[in-house]
Amino acid sequence: MTFQTRLTELLGIEHPIIQGAFGLSGTGTSEIAAPVIEAGSLGIITTIAFKEPEAFRADLQKTKSLTDKPLAVNYSIQTEKRRKKDAADS
Repeated sequence: MTFQTRLTELLGIEHPIIQGAFGLSGTGTSEIAAPVIEAGSLGIITTIAFKEPEAFRADLQKTKSLTDKPLAVNYSIQTEKRRKKDAADS
């Protein structure tokens, strides 16, 4: 069953559902986004889920290889304080 709404038309999705992408809990990666996308909703990967830009790029490519449907990217800008905390945690 599909729902046709203004949102589904604008985003090119079947269901008016948008995945929440919370990088800190690991939900903003291809492991969650790709199945959400394939189910007909809007899946999101988020930059904050990755410590290095290269890891984000690789996961974005992985997501694109798993589906040809629309996906979204949540581009988070980290503060210097957050970068230092992440570096200390590594």
